[in-house]
Amino acid sequence: AGRTTRADFDAPVDFPTRSVRVRMEGLRSRAPLPGLSYRLVSFPLELDDSSPAGTLVDDFQAYDSRKWRFFEAVGSPNGDSTLTEFDAIEALLPGRGYWLITFVGAPEFDMGAGLTQAIHEPFALPIPAGWSLIGNPFAFALPVGNLALESGRDIGDVRDYTSPVADSLRPYQGYAIYVDQADVLLFEPGIDPAPSADAPAAAVSVVLPADYALSPNFPNPFQEATTIPFDLPEAESVRLEVYNALGARVAVLLDGEERAAGRHLVQWDGWTRAGQPAASGLYVLRLSAGSFTETRTMVRVR
Repeated sequence: AGRTTRADFDAPVDFPTRSVRVRMEGLRSRAPLPGLSYRLVSFPLELDDSSPAGTLVDDFQAYDSRKWRFFEAVGSPNGDSTLTEFDAIEALLPGRGYWLITFVGAPEFDMGAGLTQAIHEPFALPIPAGWSLIGNPFAFALPVGNLALESGRDIGDVRDYTSPVADSLRPYQGYAIYVDQADVLLFEPGIDPAPSADAPAAAVSVVLPADYALSPNFPNPFQEATTIPFDLPEAESVRLEVYNALGARVAVLLDGEERAAGRHLVQWDGWTRAGQPAASGLYVLRLSAGSFTETRTMVRVR
């Protein structure tokens, strides 16, 4: 029998009654950058405009590599990193860390508008083997002890740019973590979001997607596995497929399965329906939900 390509972690984020997300605007890093500065940064919101240009240009002006540079880095077990620069980064995602280098100094920068993460369950971030840049996905300080690996293996040092982190992960700050095999990093918010019995009903609001959407997978490019988010404004039968550059279907991740309204995450482990690892190259994701269809491209690098 061929190996399944659908991961166990294919679980919907359905925003149940206890899942509260808040729209925020104007969050700022509160960390001015001196003349020459190397900084690991992160973005603790699901941004309305998640493009690097939409988030950073208003503070740092048009992208100019002589004045400032911005990278996403994906590590490997041998210590090398693959760097993706500014325009090639599809989206700034919560939980991810990024390199920001400034040569002429810059003010604090803002995050733009977006939604906070739900706090009824851990935030899950797939990470490849080797070094990964991460960030606190929540808009509040998170103790280092609230991090765990889904496999149950121990986490080593979580580092900022210069040294191990002793106490907590701050919003907007980026960090580095090393694992010797691909895993899922869990950020446990450690907050009970249940309202008190006498809290007014208006104190709790549930945010559901307004439209169908297939969001960019992350990481992309990827080596071992990648996570695919999609939104459903109502319950729907969903089909999620992967095609190669020649148009041949190589994997079926969801096969007409019913999914509730909300945001869902599906992981592809990079294996085909035939039980073989997919080759390096360009692949096309295709989401079908009722009459809605959307496609996106992703790249596997082995």
